[in-house]
Amino acid sequence: MSEPAYRFYVAGPLFNAYEQAYQAELAARLAPLGRVFLPQAEIPADAGAEEVFARCVAGIDASAVVVANLSGADADSGTAFEVGYAYARSKPVYALRSEMAYGYPDRALYPNLMLRGAARQLLASIDELVAKFEADYPNGG
Repeated sequence: MSEPAYRFYVAGPLFNAYEQAYQAELAARLAPLGRVFLPQAEIPADAGAEEVFARCVAGIDASAVVVANLSGADADSGTAFEVGYAYARSKPVYALRSEMAYGYPDRALYPNLMLRGAARQLLASIDELVAKFEADYPNGG
């Protein structure tokens, strides 16, 4: 079996400047650890819905790991699909939920048990995520 074209697929909402900046920071922090598929960088802004869907699915298929930003009042529906699709394809999913850094109660942290169950680990920050990958895969493996 050949190596995946990408190490990481970065899933998350991209509907405003803050979300796009957070996803770009996440991708930039992961890049030293392996090639990253970030939809906003890989797919032209003028792509139609069918092309975006097809390229995102292909990006997940071509990636070894999915990193999902599940921050916010409830996870973005597109991100939830990406997590479910990756899980069904036996791709490891690591999730970020920035609210964890503030110690909110469990129901605020994990509003959806299906997303929590699909993730191998739920982390509070990009720093924690990068440290986890560096510790678990010190040689990039």
